[in-house]
Amino acid sequence: MNPSVIATISPERFSSYLKAAGFDQAVAFELYVWNSHMGEAFYTPLQATEIALRNRIDACLQVAFGEEWWRSEAFLSLIAADKRRAIRTVEKRVVKRQLPLVTPQIVAGLSFGFWIEVLKPHFETASWNSAFSQIFPYLPGGESRETLLERVTIIVELRNRISHHEPIFKRDLSKDFATVMTLLKWICPSTHEWIKPHCRVPTVLRQKPKPRPSPRRTETARRR
Repeated sequence: MNPSVIATISPERFSSYLKAAGFDQAVAFELYVWNSHMGEAFYTPLQATEIALRNRIDACLQVAFGEEWWRSEAFLSLIAADKRRAIRTVEKRVVKRQLPLVTPQIVAGLSFGFWIEVLKPHFETASWNSAFSQIFPYLPGGESRETLLERVTIIVELRNRISHHEPIFKRDLSKDFATVMTLLKWICPSTHEWIKPHCRVPTVLRQKPKPRPSPRRTETARRR
C-alpha cells in the first residue's frame, strides 16, 4: 500500500487497526474499510431509533409543557445550562436560515445527546411523570428510567463515534445492534418490524476481516 495513504489517514489513527490486525498491513487496511462499512450499516437502525425517540419525546413534552416547550420556563428550569445553550444555538441557526421558528425546526436541530436530558433522575415533575410512560409505551416490567438512560447513553456514544469516523471494531457491535433495536421496539414495535429487514448490521458483522496466521505458526501447525 502506498505510504501516502497511511500518512493521509495518519500513522496514529492507523496504528490501532494495525495492532488489531496482528501488524499485517493488508489486513489492517481491510479492517479500516470494514469499520467504515460497519458505520454505514448502523446508519439505518440509528436513524430510525433517533427519529422515533426525539419525536416521541417532543410529543410528550408538548403535553407536559405546551407546544413550544423549548420556550417554557418550567421546562428550561429542569435542564442543564449546556442544554439551554443548545436550544438557543438552534434558535439562532433557524433564524439565520430564515426558516419559521417553530417546534419541528427546534426538534430537528437538536442533537441526539440532548434527548438524554429528559431521562435523567432530576428531570421529574408531576406533569412530566404522567407523560413519560408514553415515550416507551411498550416498555417491559423491570426496566426503569435509570436502565433506559444507560441504554440510550450507549447508543449516543456509538452514534457519536460513527459520526466522528472513530474506530468501532473493538466494541461488541452485536450487542450494540440489539440495544438499538430493542429501544426502537419499546418505542414502536411497528417501526421496529418495518426497519429490521433493511438493517445490514448482522451481514456486515460476519464480514469482519481476521488476522492471518503467520507463516511460522502455519508451518508449526503442519508439523504437528
